[in-house]
Amino acid sequence: MLKNLIDLHTHGIGKYDTKTENPDDILKMAMLYAKAGTASFLPTIYSGTIPQMRANMEAVRAAIEIQNAEGKTLTRYRSRRGMSLILGIHLEGPFLNPARCGAQDKKSLIKPTISHLERLIKDYEEIIKIMTIAPEMPGALKVIEKAVSLGIKVNMGHSDATYGRH
Repeated sequence: MLKNLIDLHTHGIGKYDTKTENPDDILKMAMLYAKAGTASFLPTIYSGTIPQMRANMEAVRAAIEIQNAEGKTLTRYRSRRGMSLILGIHLEGPFLNPARCGAQDKKSLIKPTISHLERLIKDYEEIIKIMTIAPEMPGALKVIEKAVSLGIKVNMGHSDATYGRH
């Protein structure tokens, strides 16, 4: 079994997912991922209202704090107590293209603005590692620039962008 796998985009495993306000659900995901051979992961938060997404991020932050506070001696890749390491958060949206929303709720997608970004990530900047954004949306490039300046990696996703010369 591979033991050094890192999952950068996961909404859940088993009967647990990131649409929760309960840090125990996130910790149970960490246990199931460890059993499946995943050493560490980034819980991916679904698009939703800013308050919903912040509540889901709070559950992940609390799970990280519990993982650390319980003194789980973590190796580089995996806890010695059978739990995958929670590396931080991946935000999937809410700055996605409604034409390519996939399983995301189209009604939860909002215009990419610096003020929306700041309201979304305030107090979570340290643990948000990746954010998926549709770069063609009006205002997205400024949001991407701000996110990158804060150390957040930006993925292009749920996008209707095309390749072209300008």
